[in-house]
Parts: sequence; structure tokens; C-alpha cells
Amino acid sequence: MGTTLDQVLADAGHDAAVTVAGNRWTATELRTAGLRMAEDLATRFARPRFIVSSTANAGLITTIAVAAGHLGAAVLYLDPAAEPGDEGLLLSDHPLRNGHRLGGVSPDCYALDRGPAAGGELLPPDSVMFRTSGSTGIPRAVVKSFSRVLNDSRRIAAALHGPQPEPVVSAVPIFHSYGFTHALVAGFLAGVVTTFHAPTTLPAALAATIADTGARTLIGLPVQYQLIAAASPHRFAALTRAVSAGAPLPVDALRRIRANHRFTLLNVFGTSETGTCTITDVATVTEVNGIGEPLPGVRAEVDEAGELMIQTDALADGYLDAGEVRPLPVRDGWYRTGDLAERGPDGLRITGRATDVINIAGRKTTRGRLESVLGQHPDVLEVQVVVAADEARGQIPVARVVSRHGGPVPDLLSWSRDRLAAFEVPRRIELCAELPRSATGKLLYRDER
Repeated sequence: MGTTLDQVLADAGHDAAVTVAGNRWTATELRTAGLRMAEDLATRFARPRFIVSSTANAGLITTIAVAAGHLGAAVLYLDPAAEPGDEGLLLSDHPLRNGHRLGGVSPDCYALDRGPAAGGELLPPDSVMFRTSGSTGIPRAVVKSFSRVLNDSRRIAAALHGPQPEPVVSAVPIFHSYGFTHALVAGFLAGVVTTFHAPTTLPAALAATIADTGARTLIGLPVQYQLIAAASPHRFAALTRAVSAGAPLPVDALRRIRANHRFTLLNVFGTSETGTCTITDVATVTEVNGIGEPLPGVRAEVDEAGELMIQTDALADGYLDAGEVRPLPVRDGWYRTGDLAERGPDGLRITGRATDVINIAGRKTTRGRLESVLGQHPDVLEVQVVVAADEARGQIPVARVVSRHGGPVPDLLSWSRDRLAAFEVPRRIELCAELPRSATGKLLYRDER
């Protein structure tokens, strides 16, 4: 059983491959490209130890990961639209000023040596790093050894793929841990062909690729499934399963998918720090925000304060922050997720974030509760509750709403008063065309000051 991506590709079989924009690379071709890249980098840059990957191309990301394994280098995977910093060896699929084009590597890759990275010597030699979503704070780089990424990916492959490899279509960011494990590494472990699309791909294009490739699995984001929920069911009739992660789907989207589509919708719960914790058929969950039970090898408990605690062999080593590797919030071997949870008849249910508590003149509620109630209004497509400062009350809730028809929802306040305590009713409702989201579809919370 392989412990590096190169070994995983060696075991993947002759059919395993990735396809990007019509270009197809087999596992064997990617192994060769990774070895050539490692040799070129070692010759040009004296065996680099810290690589910054700035690409969304699944073929190039695979090549970089293989090369890093040969070099014993740590890799930070970044959104190519993000600022890449000014340290470490930068690799990109776009030409870099004062950079070099690497020879014998497909897809094309350009390299720029910017000197050692602060803290790079503290990292495990096989570590991979992903930025957290930043949905509730400043994004940080989560440091995880590749062996732990493999532990996570093997669980995912076992949950998603059967004994006979079937094609997959992915429309998730591959530079995020969700895409890297579910779409890339788990795909190679299962020996499948995965066709990659950008996260902005519309349902019509996804449906066309599913038809062309014979794919049975779609790995996507909540925003895509909201669009698919309203799409013609026959376009996705060939799908067996669809995988979603990053945020819960709105109740109406779930209702439409269950009523009109035949595929099994699987909701993934996890974090960059822990990897995937649960993969749950949403049809088996009756409660809003239910996430089911942990996968084999993962343990979950709810502590006395209501916080969800996780033990897993995929747990990260820490955070790379300002040149230091800082520890995770761990207590007695349990990772503190910051999520509030409770157990119900269908397993675990997320009720909010520990930081989501709103203190209104000494009385407390949570964003999750308010969003759940407001989101059940028939004219509300999406809702987000943020906190605004108030001189008299300290904090007050403000609701940002996307309506189904694009216009105001005039009775939303009266709806709220009938279902919430008086102190919980939003003091202001803002109509929005869309809500701010991260690359993986999570809502971004920036409270008002």
C-alpha cells in the first residue's frame, strides 16, 4: 500500500487518469512528469524544501505533488487568484516574471525561486498545506503529512467508489483539501478517470460532460446543487451519486433534488484540520444540518459545553503562521472543531459555531438558530445572519436575505416574530443579490462594527 502519491499512482492501474480542458493524463504519465520535474528542480534550485503551488490544474497539481515526494519538499497549495507571498519556490501554469519554464513537463509549468520560506525547516518533509476556508476568520495554512492525507483519502474512496471503477466529474477547487482528497487522491486510489471542471461551471456544461464521459459520480459545491435542483432531471439521469461539501444546502434545494432527481445526494462534513468526518445520504437525515455518524477510523463526541470533538488518524500537525508551526486546539487527544453539535435520532447535528453566539443585552442566541428559522420562509432562497454593534444592547442580529423572486420579503419580520423570542428578531433585514462565499461555497462572515 503506497505512502506517497507516486506509489499511489503506481498502484492505480492503467485506466486511472485525469482530464482537464480536453487534455488527458494517465497515472503513468503523471508519474513520469513528476519525476522529471523533481530532477529539473533539484538541478536548477539545489533541491528545494518549500514549494508554493499556484494553479488550479489537476494535472499540474498531481505532477507537483509527485515531484515534492521525490524531493522531500513541503507544498503549500494556493488558489491561483490569491496572493502567493514572496517566499519559497513558486510553481505556476502561467509564465512568471524572471522565472523559468521547466522542460519535459506536461502540463506546462513555470518556476520562480524566491528563497527559503520562514519556518520551512520546521515542516515534515512530506507535508502538504491547504488554506482554511476563512469563513469565520483569517485563513491559515493547515500543515498535514501526506500519510495522513492518504488515511483520509482511503476512507473517502471506500465510501464513494465500488469495486468497478466508474468515471467521475469534479467541479470543486483542487487546491482545497476537499478537492484534493475527494476528487484527486481518492480517484487515483479507486483507479477511476476524473474529468475536472472549474467551480464556476454551469449545470448544462456539467450535464454534457457527464453524458460524454459516462460519469456516475459528480463531486460539486452547494451553489452548483442549488442550480441543479432547478435543472431538468433528465440531464442528470445517468448520475448514481452526487457529493457536496462546504455548507448545508438550503431546505428548498434539498426538497427539489429529492422530488425530481434520482441520484443519491451525499453530504460531506469535515474540516481542513480533520479531513472528512462523515459522508451521509441526505435522504436518511430528517433534521436540518444533520451530518450522520462518523466514518470508520473517525471518532466524534459532543463535550459538556456542546462542542463537537474529533479523533482521527488524518488530523493535521498544526498551522503554519508567521514562520512558526502553531498547535491545533486539541484537548486530551480530541480536536476541538469549534462547531456546536447534538445527537439526535439520525446521528450528529450541527447547531452552530461556538463563536456564533450572539449576546443581546445579556440574552443569548446563535446565528444557526436564526438562519434556520428565517430560511424556512417560502420566499427566502438564502439567508445569512451577521452581528452589528449596538450601544444599548451590545450586539444585535442583522439578516441578509436572497429572495426567490429577487424582490423584498415584506412579511419576513412578522414571520420572525411568530417563531422567535422578541430579543432574537433581526433588527434589520438587508436584501442581497447574492451572499459572500469562499472558494468551496462556504458563507463568509464579516460582522459589522
